[in-house]
Amino acid sequence: MRIYSQYNSQNFQALHVNPKTLKRLGTTKEALLKNASIKDCSDRAEVTLKSKRHYDFKEFYREDIEAISTLTGLAGGLVGAAGTLIEGLLRALSLVKTDAALWWPFAAGCSIPVLSIASYLISRIIPRIRYTGEIQAGDRIENNKLAGRVTKQHEFYEKDNYKLAEELMKKGNNDFRMVMTKYTIDTPKGILSILNDDKIKENFTNGDCFNYKINEQGDTLLTRFFDIIPDADNQNEYNQILDKMKNMKGIIYNQKDSFGISVLEKILNAENFAALELVKDYKFPYSEELDDACSNIADKNFKNKALNLNFSFPQIENVLSEGGYLDQVLQKLSASPFFNANKDKLSKEILVYTDNWNKSYRSEFLFPVLLKHGMLPNEVIDARIEELKNVETEQRLREASNYGFYS
Repeated sequence: MRIYSQYNSQNFQALHVNPKTLKRLGTTKEALLKNASIKDCSDRAEVTLKSKRHYDFKEFYREDIEAISTLTGLAGGLVGAAGTLIEGLLRALSLVKTDAALWWPFAAGCSIPVLSIASYLISRIIPRIRYTGEIQAGDRIENNKLAGRVTKQHEFYEKDNYKLAEELMKKGNNDFRMVMTKYTIDTPKGILSILNDDKIKENFTNGDCFNYKINEQGDTLLTRFFDIIPDADNQNEYNQILDKMKNMKGIIYNQKDSFGISVLEKILNAENFAALELVKDYKFPYSEELDDACSNIADKNFKNKALNLNFSFPQIENVLSEGGYLDQVLQKLSASPFFNANKDKLSKEILVYTDNWNKSYRSEFLFPVLLKHGMLPNEVIDARIEELKNVETEQRLREASNYGFYS
């Protein structure tokens, strides 16, 4: 996720926060990134965080002044009496000769209640300044302000879940349904009419409209669109829709229709080159169903392009984060063409993820598993061999020293 210190750009999704705001609220960028709601929303929309100044005045209480007067009066009397006693002793010892010294105890005693009451009054007159944060999300930034669909302003607390994305989605879903009722969604022409509607062009430039449900079964505009097979009659409208989608960064392509068929499966089954090009930079979670779709691809060029897509493997991520047998997971995945095509990238990701693990554990347990499945890079293998050589040499020197060959 990107973080910008100023929010004057008109065409990107991000979290906009000023460094002064972070300082006033006593938070950091890292802390903001840990808030799932903020991160999720800022990946799709504009999120602003601003500070608001508050002046806290303490109330005046007559009882406080009376109590202060009584206590400080007693304290002043004691100070005055002590001062008089000390002054008398000093006079007896001929250490004080001026009459002005007679006023010292009296002045000291009187100053205590006066200064105490003055301090109390000042503390009530001068306010304590504190800052609170206000967080808000919207579709876009126009003239340094959020525009389009905008959420309520929420008072900011680091641990709160503001559900900003859900709030925007709810607003957008209502607006989208109002537009959708005017058009058909079963043809490219109808979907293109929806995208060209003024309401959609104004508030859904990032493609959120493709993520909304269009029926109770859970279908979306995106899954419905990829159910359509382009032909001579609809190819023109179909291509126009794809062109519009290229600039819509808010589309979630990892969707399934009411039958559990994913968007990527639909693209693979149709061997749709244009659609595959559209999603080439999107990262899809791997599933076994994709292997079945891949096995049915007839065009070799299309198959190679499909295998070069970006994939995440939740099975591996889970075993690394929560524990389990990595060897078993990799063994099961070894039959997948998508896994084998992504081995190199995946091995690097695993090594980066485990970089802060115990060095011995990585060397003795993780590396052998990766090596078994052909996922340990050559440079790591060479470094490990060199490390073992050094250990062996050190051990031999230690043994020689024990036998008295070295003193």
